[in-house]
Amino acid sequence: MANILIFEDDLFLVESWQNVLGAAGHQVEHTANLDTAMAKIYEGDVDIVLVDIFIQENHQQVPRGGIMLISKIHMIALENRPWLIAVSGRSSDSRLSVLEVAKRVGADEYLKKPVDLRELITVVDRAIRARSNDLGPSS
Repeated sequence: MANILIFEDDLFLVESWQNVLGAAGHQVEHTANLDTAMAKIYEGDVDIVLVDIFIQENHQQVPRGGIMLISKIHMIALENRPWLIAVSGRSSDSRLSVLEVAKRVGADEYLKKPVDLRELITVVDRAIRARSNDLGPSS
């Protein structure tokens, strides 16, 4: 079981992801607010963060939304940094995908929207295994 934070502004997706991840035994929280997300991460109880790259708050695009969150997480010294999974449907730029940018600034993995729910579970399971390897006795 993992504690998962969903940083996403599409409530339909949030509900869908919460249902499937909750059914798999995970504890799931949600926010679309950068400050709230950072506060939850500072608390240290977040294992995995699903990070939407383009967030709107009050019908306004949040500058650098998910990229900002990923960057901020990497700028602070956390003993147990959460596994970061970037998520976006806007990845068609022929020069460089926003998901590739997310990987360059610190995302561990990424998923393209629309996210297949089986793939979501697979990536979360892989993140849990990777975190337990990082936190295991050989670390």
